[in-house]
Amino acid sequence: TVNSALFVIISFVSQLISLIRSGGHYSFGSNFTSFISSITSPIIYILVPSAVVFLFNTKNRRKITTIISTITTCYIPTICATLVTLLRNLMPDLRIITNPIATTARALSVILLYFGIKNILDENDDKHYMRKFAIIYVIISLILLLLANIPLIYKM
Repeated sequence: TVNSALFVIISFVSQLISLIRSGGHYSFGSNFTSFISSITSPIIYILVPSAVVFLFNTKNRRKITTIISTITTCYIPTICATLVTLLRNLMPDLRIITNPIATTARALSVILLYFGIKNILDENDDKHYMRKFAIIYVIISLILLLLANIPLIYKM
């Protein structure tokens, strides 16, 4: 979707600016790894939650494209946080303002993700769904944490 492409482009440009600002502090291999991870990490940031939700979706079996669209829509505040990070890379003095904005945007994404997944799974019982969402979110976080240790794949 357009949001996913925007997420990849913003992440890539942010990483490019960060690498230019750091100058010759890194070797070519390190820069290349950073470029690859700046492209793959936003994609993985969308695909991992989509795959986990798809596996938990046993009631109505929604299409994976519907799930990816919903997850991407839920991550719009995170995409905005990535844009704020881009501004921080351009002007490091804005860190005082950009860090709280980025943190709030990511928290808002989790709230939207809660309701987006609830809609996908057609859950009506809030008590039951709260536990299910906690399990889904822990699984997503663990997978992303494991992928974070593979430098060419994920670096968020």
